[in-house]
This record gives sequence, structure tokens and C-alpha cells, in this order.
Amino acid sequence: KKMVLESLITKGMQSAMIRDIALDNDSNLWMASGNSLICMSINNPDEYRLWLTSEIPGMTAESLITSISVDRNGRIWMGSSGSGLFQIDNAESEFRHWATADGLTNGYINDITQSKVSDRIYLATNEGVTSLDLNTASFDNYNMSNGFPLTTTDRLYTSSDSTLYACDINEGPLNAAVFNAEKFGVRDRMQFYLS
Repeated sequence: KKMVLESLITKGMQSAMIRDIALDNDSNLWMASGNSLICMSINNPDEYRLWLTSEIPGMTAESLITSISVDRNGRIWMGSSGSGLFQIDNAESEFRHWATADGLTNGYINDITQSKVSDRIYLATNEGVTSLDLNTASFDNYNMSNGFPLTTTDRLYTSSDSTLYACDINEGPLNAAVFNAEKFGVRDRMQFYLS
């Protein structure tokens, strides 16, 4: 609705450009829009909440919200351009924050997806792919230093067997990597198909 968008802009949303969207288990549409995070009921679009990046603990002034995802357990995940990863508790409006000090290889999160067979969240970052094990709250980082061929990873897709497809955003030919991080050790788990 035009009125809702005008209201969001009045409340501080600087851009109508939506970078990513996700639908949660309560029929709320989550939208990542640069300097703001929006949660809107799809049943009643006039019912929404807006968080500016300045209101989110752990977000730096120069960071933008780049990605949003809902995992199969209904947890809401948000990535940023420099401030790392956030988990959002919608009922309490609370944010849990992970940064490089917690084990992330990089604070730039371009995309988020979840394993189909385990409690792992995969993050496309500016330095490869990072995996967060939700049971241990520990990170595994796949980057050039351990043989991962992509530097900046832009998008991720996880198949039903948790094969992870990743591509980069570098200019020139598309580079893609395919691997299964569930079944193999850090050196053996990567099978690459580059073009």
C-alpha cells in the first residue's frame, strides 16, 4: 500500500529499495532495506514494525542490512554490511549479535541459508562462506586460506541433501563452488566446478 510506504519513509526508512525478503511462520513479511528492517503482517499490511540500523544493538553507523532469512524453526536471521550476523526475537524485539570477535571470518553477510539436514546456518561473506553450528554456537570458515576458491561470495543455495551452491560477484565470468559441508572434513568437503 502506498500509505504504508509513505509512513515507513516518514519514520526514517531512507530508501524504498528492498534488498531481501523472507516470510516467517506467523505470516509476517520481513524486509531488509538498507538502513532499516521492516516486519509487516501479510494479513494486515497496516500492522508493521520498523527498526532503523541505529536502533539495533551491534550495528555500526555505516552498516546496512543486506539479507534476511527465516530458518525451519522460525528463527529470523539478518546479515549486514560490516556488523556481522543477527538473530531476531520477534516477540521480544531483541537482537542477538555475532561479529568477527565471535568467529565470523568477515562482518559482511551477503546471503543466508540453512542446511536441510542439520542445525547449521550458512553465510555468504566477502571472504568466502561461513557456517554457524546452532548446537555449539561455533563457526567454520571456508575461504582462500583453506582452499575455498571464491573470495567474495554473493549468493548461496542449499539443496535437499545440503549440497551448498555458492557464487561470487566478481566481474568477468561467473565463478561457482559446489560442496557438502555436512559429510566431509575441512579439506575434503569441497568439490569445485569453476567456469
